[in-house]
This record gives sequence, C-alpha cells and structure tokens, in this order.
Amino acid sequence: VYTDGSCLDNGTPSARAGAGVYWGPGAAKNLSARVPGLQTNGRGELLAVVFVLLDAELCRPLVICSDSEYVITGWDCANSDMLQDAVRLLQLRPAPTVFHWVKAHSGNQHNDAADSLAKADA
Repeated sequence: VYTDGSCLDNGTPSARAGAGVYWGPGAAKNLSARVPGLQTNGRGELLAVVFVLLDAELCRPLVICSDSEYVITGWDCANSDMLQDAVRLLQLRPAPTVFHWVKAHSGNQHNDAADSLAKADA
C-alpha cells in the first residue's frame, strides 16, 4: 500500500494538509482525508500511515510504501499524537509490517496516486 501526505502553503497560516492512501486501482480502501489540527506535511504523512494500520488485516503481512523519509526512519516527537496512534496500532498487529521508502515524484504510478489523494483533501 502507498501512503502520502501533502500540505499546500506549508508553514503559513493558510496551510492545508491532507493524507492519501492508495491500495490499488479502484480499491474501495483508497482514501484522501484532511489532517485535523496542525496543518503540516509531516502530519499528513503520519495520518496516512495511521489510516493504513486501521484498515489493514491484522494477520496478513503488510508493506507500507512512502516517499517520506520522516515516515520510514524519522519517527521523532514533533507529531507525537499521531506517532502514538501509529505505534499503538503497530503493536496490535501479529503479522509483520514493513516500511519501504520510494522516491517522490519519480513516475511511480502508485505513489503518484497516493500523492493525488493527499492533495485532494489538503
């Protein structure tokens, strides 16, 4: 599954952030959502992961692809509320979960679809 976050006017008072989750062409679980609270790209990236963890089958292996190094390796405390949600959901999963970094805006159609979904509600 591919995840992405987007923030239009990031770092300004008019910033609008969104999260996108792309399970595949025409998948019912594909979604875009506006980020609650503080509007930043990082929060959009993390919210997308939270949505995946909520929707994924617990007993099946899961690979989460993201163009965000923040999601893959940088789990710092800047967005601790979403981080805590994601960690709690990860701990509930008996099946393996793998995070896989993908290059942003490189023509990967799945990542591009997640990006479009993130922008749709930003």
